[in-house]
Amino acid sequence: MMRFLVAVLVIAGCTEPRWSVPLPALDRVPLSVAERASDDVWAAGGALSSGGGGLLVHYDGKAWTALETGSDATLWWVHVLSATSVWSVGERGTIVHWSGALEMQSQPALTTATLYGVWGTSDDDLWVVGGDPDRSGVILRRDASGWRDVTPVGTKSAFFKVWGSRSDDVYVCGQEGALWHWDGSALAAIDTGLGRSTPLLTVAGRSASDVYAVGGLGNGVVLHFDGGSWQRLTGAPFDEAPGLAGVAVNAEGSAIVVGGGGTKLRRGAAGGAWTDETTQATRVDLHAASFVGAEIFAVGGNYQAPAPAVRVGVVAHWGTREVAGVVR
Repeated sequence: MMRFLVAVLVIAGCTEPRWSVPLPALDRVPLSVAERASDDVWAAGGALSSGGGGLLVHYDGKAWTALETGSDATLWWVHVLSATSVWSVGERGTIVHWSGALEMQSQPALTTATLYGVWGTSDDDLWVVGGDPDRSGVILRRDASGWRDVTPVGTKSAFFKVWGSRSDDVYVCGQEGALWHWDGSALAAIDTGLGRSTPLLTVAGRSASDVYAVGGLGNGVVLHFDGGSWQRLTGAPFDEAPGLAGVAVNAEGSAIVVGGGGTKLRRGAAGGAWTDETTQATRVDLHAASFVGAEIFAVGGNYQAPAPAVRVGVVAHWGTREVAGVVR
């Protein structure tokens, strides 16, 4: 039985973009959101070992629809390839594929570790990353012949996210400031200059010359790649930011970084100034964001609370349109 506390948000006569919270009190925490179009938005998450099932919901521009995963495994990430292909990964090596119906593709023969990230260019070109924090990491790849383990030998820390601009330009980030790059033939570690106590939680961008990696514990870290080198962004509003968990970039180069305490750092255009919108709409810890066109979705909740804490999740939205606040 799905248990959602819902609220309907009505924005009357709103013409300027603004932050709102169409889903303020989900009974599980959405940890990832991916928007392919205004009528094709997916969010994934779960109860984080507090007694509920996995969370997978879809927004068609009119209403949110919950899909039963049939598992209590929390889903940590969702990646939308097309209107008929959506991949999500999570606890205990869980891999879920939606192609009009849900198909569980757990890989116990390869790993039972938590899978934190998934990205790819097609169903036959997928990367999945995860691991057991502070103990081991795992990187899986899927091609036309199926899944295989491509984890670098000797890996002793978890990988958290993966993103690429194309098949031969892929980044993987994780614990201990780890950042790896795939050039089409080999994975190579990048020296980020971060200490071993500083994780990178998400990497994302819009092209081979505009990529961000964010993370940090306590103090936020934002790294940017301009096609030539990686640089840490400093000054306001980054220096005072708490730990950062999510980043997204749209096709025009606008960006959003989210994190603890409702942190929302937004850049309106490529090369433009960053604004701190943390105090707007919600102060709940945000874990991920998706930025398409002039619209942002951000998701989170009390995901840092230890089990069996009662879970409360949120979906926040930035834009001009009204987003439904009911899950059916």
